[in-house]
Amino acid sequence: MARNGTLARAARGAHLFTAMLAALCIASASARAEPDDALEAAAALAQSPPVLDVGGLSPPPEDVTPGSGGPVNLLIAIHKTAAERYSDTYLTSGKKRRRPVASSMRLRRQDDANFTNRVRYLARRIAEIRTAEPPQLARATTGEEFLAALVAASRRGPIGNLVIYGHAASTALFAREDRGFYASVLDVARSTRIVGGAEEDRLYQLRDAGARDLADFARLVERGDIRFTENAVIVFAGCGVAGRREVETLGIAARVTDITGATAIASIDVTDQSMGRGRSFRNHEYSRRTWVRFVAQQTPERLNTRVIDALTFLNLAAPLESPAVASAPQPETSDLADAN
Repeated sequence: MARNGTLARAARGAHLFTAMLAALCIASASARAEPDDALEAAAALAQSPPVLDVGGLSPPPEDVTPGSGGPVNLLIAIHKTAAERYSDTYLTSGKKRRRPVASSMRLRRQDDANFTNRVRYLARRIAEIRTAEPPQLARATTGEEFLAALVAASRRGPIGNLVIYGHAASTALFAREDRGFYASVLDVARSTRIVGGAEEDRLYQLRDAGARDLADFARLVERGDIRFTENAVIVFAGCGVAGRREVETLGIAARVTDITGATAIASIDVTDQSMGRGRSFRNHEYSRRTWVRFVAQQTPERLNTRVIDALTFLNLAAPLESPAVASAPQPETSDLADAN
């Protein structure tokens, strides 16, 4: 009996020792795993830089002094957001939609995620070019936030390259409903369903909600709050910014070129990423019709291609000296600013 008791105690001691040893091994493995996890997280962050949310920024104060840094590469994703919209429930005709509101909201979330991913993907490609300035990333959900992103970038230095992803048309960069960036907010106010009152009241309400237009953009450029280099390039990756069927010379792409002197690249008709084929399809932007190049004081040039690589249009060489800053053509800027 004594012998059996001794053996039992020995067995329990062995089990206890084994359990303690196992716990020690697990703790050691966990301690080793933590640095590995941190390294993996850091690597993932480097591969996919975070998007700067400019949602809280307000228009710049009058006395802001522009920065004096080198050219800035700015990539912006404009989001419609999943917030419920009047158009989720009603068609333009006023009839009710058959599609569930939840489906529309889900589609917008997917689109917003896609635009953010496109921004991050292009940012990684730019970062691989050693002579290129690391890009600044931004997200905007209203026209006010869009302009605030341009102002924030201009404080670091004049914008050398600007690429904008999001739903668009020749007269609109769509964001939250009727609160995006437009050729004219007044045109939106005439037909909006999200605010009421007289036309002028609707205009002020939309502007209070964040809607902005080319007149606001022109004023900020004229004041020097938004700055571009003399050889700046702006790529509009959204649908139809050059025009719906033909080039529209009063659209956003053409007018932005007139205001800034920058070269703009934009699509006629819909842009459609599903047209992509092959391993490098993510490197390209696709148009159902053609891409157009806008150069100040020149006739817009149809590029006669449905596929472009935005990276090849950007000026990414490191500057040898302080960059020259483009100023807006004064007569056109003043006229446009007074129009609002």
